Amino acid sequence: MTPQEFNYLENFKDVISKVISLAQDRIWARRANNHNSGNGTVCSVASYSEIVPKEIEEDKALREYLWNLDYEAIKVLQTIMYIGRDDFFKKDGTYSYSEARAYFDKDGWQDDKTIEANQICEKSPLASYLLEGCKKIGFEL
Repeated sequence: MTPQEFNYLENFKDVISKVISLAQDRIWARRANNHNSGNGTVCSVASYSEIVPKEIEEDKALREYLWNLDYEAIKVLQTIMYIGRDDFFKKDGTYSYSEARAYFDKDGWQDDKTIEANQICEKSPLASYLLEGCKKIGFEL
């Protein structure tokens, strides 16, 4: 990563960290929602009904946070997310934020930022994708 890319991404460090945190909260809510009693039986309907609202709450928190970001932050997040998902790597196996971003800037953005925000939010392993993307481009959180 070039010094210019690093300096630019530094402006979004808190946003990236916050989205990772919200995505991890959502994962924990989903895991709690899917847990079992330890003997192979599914939890009772009563305990299930207490867990589902937490999952919905965490998903809503992530979605609303993303919707309230400016479009540039959405573009940064989505570029890093797709790098983390291994969608953009060079022939030599390395990763380039600027090359991935150039691809999206040319062909990939919708006119409405909420469409892009929703595409980010729909990724179940979002936290992993962002963490891996940062790691692959050498950007430490």
